[in-house]
Amino acid sequence: MLTMQSKNLFCDPIGSGLFSAAALVLGAALLASCASVPEIHYDAFDVKPDALEIFDSFDKVRARRLTLCQSAVLEFKGQASSAIGLCSYDSGLGYIALSLISPTGVKLLEFVELNRKRRFVFVMPELAPGEEAAERIADDARRIYFHPEGKPTYYGITARYVSLVFDEGEFRTELRFGIDPGTGETVLREKRILLGDRLESLVFYLDYSDYDGLLYPGRIRYENFSHGYVLSLKNLEVVKGVELPKE
Repeated sequence: MLTMQSKNLFCDPIGSGLFSAAALVLGAALLASCASVPEIHYDAFDVKPDALEIFDSFDKVRARRLTLCQSAVLEFKGQASSAIGLCSYDSGLGYIALSLISPTGVKLLEFVELNRKRRFVFVMPELAPGEEAAERIADDARRIYFHPEGKPTYYGITARYVSLVFDEGEFRTELRFGIDPGTGETVLREKRILLGDRLESLVFYLDYSDYDGLLYPGRIRYENFSHGYVLSLKNLEVVKGVELPKE
């Protein structure tokens, strides 16, 4: 979600990916399956990076407001479902608004969250039983778009990536920053969320592009190991700024 350069962030997006993720997850299901942890290639740094400098750059962009329109494909138990999502978010305010639409234009899901208070505006009854699936979708959206608050408890540097680790209660989040092959910039490429020693979910941020001065991943791949599904998001449009609801 973020880059090391001046303007990179997806930590506070408000996009369809969120909705897509939510709805797709909602519609797919509730069983778990185990999967091997995939890896992405990291090019070696020409010059050893400074972890504190990377965190400072990350800290400046992780609360940016964004609106995203994304296509989404959910893979679960050998089957794939697709949708279009519109998502607006401001991670600094803890705000997300997500709307998910089927390829035929039917609304599947819509919810708003502000400071962890969620309101489901609409959930198609056929999508999934009960509120559990809807809540899971909202949780997945937060994992994809929101970054940890505060300062990391651990900094690590390898020849190929910089690791920032945040302790958040029972969960631990690791952000890995490395060189984006397309832009050559140091950006956020991977997020790992762990419960104890168990990897709960993994997010890859891929194919960064410049959107009006903002470096943002063109594709996001989210893997939920607890429930055995994969969500692939692709940007159709990225807009800076967010219209917050009038309460």
